[in-house]
Amino acid sequence: MVRHLATVILAAASISLISAPIVSATIAKGNAGGDTVAASHRRLTDALDYDSKNSVDSLSRLLEMKSQTRKLDETKNDCGVLFYYHIPGTKGAALNEWLMKLEDANNAQYISSSDDGSFLEKVEKSLDNEGWTIIHAQDDSLSLHLDESKLEKWRETVTKKQCQFVAITNFADTIDYSVAHTYKKFAQCNCTPEVFKERNYDMDTPFDGQLDYLLFNNGEYDGTLETKDKVKRGMEILQKHFDLVLLNNREQFVDTVLKVTGWPSPGPLAEKAHGSLIFTKDLVSQYNKVAAKNGDGDFVDAVGHVYNSDLAYLVAALMDQ
Repeated sequence: MVRHLATVILAAASISLISAPIVSATIAKGNAGGDTVAASHRRLTDALDYDSKNSVDSLSRLLEMKSQTRKLDETKNDCGVLFYYHIPGTKGAALNEWLMKLEDANNAQYISSSDDGSFLEKVEKSLDNEGWTIIHAQDDSLSLHLDESKLEKWRETVTKKQCQFVAITNFADTIDYSVAHTYKKFAQCNCTPEVFKERNYDMDTPFDGQLDYLLFNNGEYDGTLETKDKVKRGMEILQKHFDLVLLNNREQFVDTVLKVTGWPSPGPLAEKAHGSLIFTKDLVSQYNKVAAKNGDGDFVDAVGHVYNSDLAYLVAALMDQ
C-alpha cells in the first residue's frame, strides 16, 4: 500500500481544500496475469493539518463550484451534436469505438480529428446538418486554453436550431492513467518486461498529464501558467463548456448518450486487458510525483469532488465532528 497525502489548493479561484486519501495503490497480479490498481476515497479528516472550521469553508466553496456546473438536459432530442473530448489514457478508445458503432447503427454523421483533412473545417460544415452529429476530438483538435471560443460558437450555432449540444469528457484516477501510459511506453519499447524495468519503465521521459491535454491538447506547453493556475483554468473550462464530466465512469457515458439521442445501444463497451508488467512501490511513487508536478493530482481530486459526488464523503466527515 502506498500512501500519498494530497493538498488541493485552488488559490486563484479562492478554493482551498485540504484532502487526503489516501491514494493508493494496491497493485497485484490478477487471475489473467494483468495488473490491477485500486484507489481509496479521500477523507477530509485524514489530513495531518485538518481543521474543521477551514474545512467547512472549503466545503462551502466546493458546493458553490458544484452548483455552477452545466446542467445536462437528458430529454430525448431528434437533432444535435455529441462532442467527445478524448484524453488518451482514460479508456476513451473503447468509448470512441462504441460511438462509431452507434453512428453506423443510426445513420448519424461522425467526425474525428484522427481522420484525414481539416478537423475544424469539417466540424464547421457539419453544424447545419439535420439529425445528430458525433464529433470525436483527440490529437490535433482543440487546445481548449486558447480555443474555447470555438466550442462556445459551435454550441450557439447548434442550440439556435433548437437542437442539443452535449460536450462530454472523461478522466481517470492518476494511478490508472499512469499505468495506461506505462503500457503504451512498453509497446513502443518493443522489449521484454525485464528490459523495460531496467530502463526504469522509461519514466525519464514523462507522459503528458490529463490536465495538460485538456488545456493544450498534444501541443507544446510553454510553462507560463503555475500549477495552481492550470488547475483553476481546467476547472473553469469544464464548468463553462462541458455538460458531462466523468471520472472512471464509462457506464454513465453510455447511458447519457442513449438517453439524449433516443437511440438503441449497438452493444457493450469493449474491454481491453493489460499485459503482465510488475509495478513496484518505487514506480507508483514516481507516478505520484509526476501527478503532483503536472497538476493532475490536484486537478483530478477537484474533478472527483465537484463532479463525482465525492463531496458526500466530506459532508459525512464533517457531520461526525
